Amino acid sequence: FEQAMAALGDVDPWFKTKPVRVSWIKDMYPCACAGDDDFTRTTLQAVSDVQGSTAQAGSMSAWFDAAHIARHLNIPLLGVSAGTSGKPHSADEYVVLDDLHDGAQQVALALHRLLRA
Repeated sequence: FEQAMAALGDVDPWFKTKPVRVSWIKDMYPCACAGDDDFTRTTLQAVSDVQGSTAQAGSMSAWFDAAHIARHLNIPLLGVSAGTSGKPHSADEYVVLDDLHDGAQQVALALHRLLRA
């Protein structure tokens, strides 16, 4: 990966003047969302409307890329998932296609409501 990033200057001259710096993190920091704002309420309502039962915000026991957005850019976020609880990043990770479809509908409905407001 480091070699590929270093070689970008051979492909695009912009990277010769702005080389990519790569650093590695052994452990990632947690992030949290206050959960009492319109963004959270609207998203949870969209999830609830699609799944037909009340959705609640909770903690996630694993790290995911959104931590960068929350910590470095100070942007609130929610993770909406279609995965099977307890299976992420494991050898037997899977997703049920109906759950994936529902998850896509949840995100689409939440975005529709957030963007029209």
